[in-house]
Amino acid sequence: MPGVTTAPNANSTGNSEPEIAFRNDGTVAVDGLAWLPFQLDVWTGQFGTTPSYFGAVDANLQNVGTGRTRLGSEDTDVKYTSAGTMLVADLDLIINRNSRGPQLGVNVTRCPAGATGPGGCTPIFLDTAGADRPWLTTAGTDAWVAYHDAGNSRLIRVMRSTDDGQTWQAAASPILGQGTDTGAATADNELGPIVADPGTGTVYEVYATGDAQTKAKGGSFDNIFVSRSTDGAKHWTTTLVFHAPSGTGLDNIFPALAVDPVTHVVYAAWTDQHTVSVSQSDDAGVTWSAPATVSTIQTTVMPWVAARNGKVDVVYYGSTAASPGEAAVRGLERLRLPVLQRCMDRQAGQQHTQPGWRDLPERLGVPQQHQPGTTRPVPGRGGPADRQGSDHLHRLHDRHLDERRCHERTAGDRAGI
Repeated sequence: MPGVTTAPNANSTGNSEPEIAFRNDGTVAVDGLAWLPFQLDVWTGQFGTTPSYFGAVDANLQNVGTGRTRLGSEDTDVKYTSAGTMLVADLDLIINRNSRGPQLGVNVTRCPAGATGPGGCTPIFLDTAGADRPWLTTAGTDAWVAYHDAGNSRLIRVMRSTDDGQTWQAAASPILGQGTDTGAATADNELGPIVADPGTGTVYEVYATGDAQTKAKGGSFDNIFVSRSTDGAKHWTTTLVFHAPSGTGLDNIFPALAVDPVTHVVYAAWTDQHTVSVSQSDDAGVTWSAPATVSTIQTTVMPWVAARNGKVDVVYYGSTAASPGEAAVRGLERLRLPVLQRCMDRQAGQQHTQPGWRDLPERLGVPQQHQPGTTRPVPGRGGPADRQGSDHLHRLHDRHLDERRCHERTAGDRAGI
């Protein structure tokens, strides 16, 4: 825009849905969805310092043919491999000729350890036929991307790389071949993050589903499942973690998942809009504990969980309003990030069959009053209404809780835990 300048980055129009990832040497990567133009802004630096602007990734995606345009910056996830390679998953908007029938695709941009800007990165296109909400995880130099399939099938697809993100191949879906559990998930599910245990290589995928009789009817997602794979996502076995009464929605969004890379305990978190619950598995996802309630406020959405060395953090948005809809009307009154519940140190010698929790409300510099802003609608998802009026908030969790090191190096040390 003539006469308008922005600092510190030229042509910056603001970002939403920031992500954070940590490399083994302490390097930090932060990315966000730029509002205009369509691109992923990325910053990198050393932990404890202010990151420097790495550049605009996915600003010029070209692979869809004459008369079609591919725009990045619809959803994102970022992770590092053990080789120091930064992988950035991106949901792309593909606009067809005459702007008819827009669809969504997925790509992963690979930036080797020596890359100093987007010019050293390479986008790899995984899907152009329609997709939604990609999630990314790594273990060593292996990487996996999980995302929703095109249209109404809602199939969860997984792509795998075994060469540090250079090439990708289709892996098995975590919801197929699971008997009656498949019938509950093929047309109505909400996938959460895909997570790999860097020590064992086991891969986990969490998702919420309805009951089989509500398939393809948009029923309430009253089940939490976690699928696990011990062979790199070639085969999956799913386990029902929790079932709520019919009509209860547990996809408020999203179901969350974390694996402790030291103890290998897996944690799943979800909310029914009023109670945030956490369940744990001590046997690599085979069995799960009865859920523990960790929230203390009337309305809750968007739980997130992180774990390391026997310590667990859960973060969520909470409001005194009676429902997310009422909270939106009231300007998301008293929206708080985060209300943390910290699991008792498993190494303290206490024996328990499910997590013991104590309330540790903390503030990380986030204002209590949140003024609702413009939310970018996602094609095919119905825009803000489908995501409880807060689509642009759903990945802010990672700014504070990364499953690798963030909470261990900062808040944990200062709190003396």
